Amino acid sequence: MATLAELDSPLRSFMESIFELNSGKPDMDAIGRKLAAFAQDRDYLAHHMAKLPQDRFAGRDLAQTGPDVPTLLIVHRPEGVMSQVHSHNVWVALAPITGTETHRQFDVLERRDNGTADVKLHEERHLDADSADFVTMTPPNDVHEHGHVAGIGDAAYILVLTARPQVQFERQQYDLALGTWQTLKTGVMSLDR
Repeated sequence: MATLAELDSPLRSFMESIFELNSGKPDMDAIGRKLAAFAQDRDYLAHHMAKLPQDRFAGRDLAQTGPDVPTLLIVHRPEGVMSQVHSHNVWVALAPITGTETHRQFDVLERRDNGTADVKLHEERHLDADSADFVTMTPPNDVHEHGHVAGIGDAAYILVLTARPQVQFERQQYDLALGTWQTLKTGVMSLDR
């Protein structure tokens, strides 16, 4: 974990602006716009993208400066690979750097103690990097999946900004085909496909 002062200038300036927008009640639209604008700096982000493999799911921290402040990740899933349906339990914003990221948000109609759940699609969007698209979510309306759908643009590299490091919290993951859910324990990123 780096301190804010240890981050390079573009990243430090971006994170400082997010800290300001996160004080008090976070302005999610402004946070999303700021993230999408930062994602447009492909010259700066190119060396971060180059550190991720192209042929499999990968992600890494770009800015994690403390346990109680926003954190920024860069993530890539290859062609045709979607995440599991999951929650963050903190506010989250996503913006593509390159490509087209499919984002599906879900409504959890009922989640039962026996591990079953009724979940339905609320919205599907295709976030286009060239259009500076973004999405934001706040709990409890943060159940979603994202990644690449074959035939819809190129597989994306994305920025994921969360209110705090998400692995500090228990979160939920859903299997829509089985109609089940499970808890992701603290420290677990996801039980990805």
